[in-house]
Amino acid sequence: MTVLKKDFIKPVLFWLILAVALWIRLHFVLQVDTHLKSDMASFHNRGVALLEKGSFSTGEDALGLGASTYRPPLYPLFLAGVYKFTEPNPRNAYLAQTILSLILLIGIYQLALRVSPDSIKRPVALTAMAAGAVYPPLVAYCGILLSEMLFMTLLVWAVWFLLQPSKHRGWAWATGFVWGLAALTRPITLPLFLGVLVILWLYRHLQLQRALHVVAVFFLTLTPWILRNYAEFHEWVLVDNSSGINLVAGNNDDGKGDYTRSYVNSWMYLDAKAKSHNIVQFDRRLIANNNRWIQTHPVRYAQLFFKRLGYYFVSEHEFYFQDYHWNRIPWHKTPINLTFRMVWQVLALLTLLGCLILRNPLGVCLGFTGFFFYVFPAIALYYTRYRHPALPFVFILGALGFWALWQALQAKFQPATGKVTLPESAADALHQPLAG
Repeated sequence: MTVLKKDFIKPVLFWLILAVALWIRLHFVLQVDTHLKSDMASFHNRGVALLEKGSFSTGEDALGLGASTYRPPLYPLFLAGVYKFTEPNPRNAYLAQTILSLILLIGIYQLALRVSPDSIKRPVALTAMAAGAVYPPLVAYCGILLSEMLFMTLLVWAVWFLLQPSKHRGWAWATGFVWGLAALTRPITLPLFLGVLVILWLYRHLQLQRALHVVAVFFLTLTPWILRNYAEFHEWVLVDNSSGINLVAGNNDDGKGDYTRSYVNSWMYLDAKAKSHNIVQFDRRLIANNNRWIQTHPVRYAQLFFKRLGYYFVSEHEFYFQDYHWNRIPWHKTPINLTFRMVWQVLALLTLLGCLILRNPLGVCLGFTGFFFYVFPAIALYYTRYRHPALPFVFILGALGFWALWQALQAKFQPATGKVTLPESAADALHQPLAG
């Protein structure tokens, strides 16, 4: 009877967390009705232009920042699809992103099941899923017209596909396709994807033949967009042309580590603006000019990098708090939000350390994926939303570490019953996923 009760409680908790998450998100997005500006306005205009004119370009300025390769294509496609079946109203996109957020939570649950030992996989999965359900930014980004929710959903499922033990060729093709879609949403996926493949290959958890299939389909997924860009610009563009802006905005003579508009007066920006004929040339010249600035100011660049890296871990500031009504999420209080995130980060880092010591490829893969979004963006600038894709993986690692430790304490202090059902240490628990 006890076993039956436990088996019943587990699916009930899953659906309860999902239902609560849905209610929280609907309660938030149905209140949000804000004026679109900056990146949000740009994405909205691109979605509308794609729907009405079949173009990824908004034609907003002569310089080319409204050009069709300034933004990655998949999120405007997502918006155009939503607007086609409803109307060009951001609230419809918010509702669609609410659905995406539930798919993200299911992905967190499934990925946690994959990387956890059998004895604690359900508690780990439910804990990570619950953390994602209530974490304020994962609620708030349902009601902001940015690519975060689409990207996080694709990324979590892409990692899940990659870590499945199936050796069927079709599975490798599906894996490469989902990773390709993630890259078409945020090009930062490319270095992450290659890094994860190298880690799994070094740990001998990924066969070379399967890896080659995944890589081939990944680039095939990007190919139609690359060829389309070449037809338009007669230049090779992998995904987008916004890297130069990010680099110059964060690294200039007036740079403080985060985004400031002062970069438009820098020699790097003015030179690129004067000597470029389209967005592709403009972006490449910005990157080249910024590389020259870094070579001339290596100490200053190092200071800015480590300052930004620290911000990504410990900053309590959240962009969009005032303008986009995050205060309508009742428990979104800055100190609580920071404490919540810090506790999970510490748990995740300790778990990652244990996985490194025990040579657990699944845990190391999750740790690399999560903390990549703290380290890699620090190369360019600090922008709060760039760290949020780390959180699903941080929640899974943190939950794994917590339950492994809890299990070890139970095994240590539980009276001997003559029947061993639990690992004797947290190390045993963290080591078990290797069997997968």
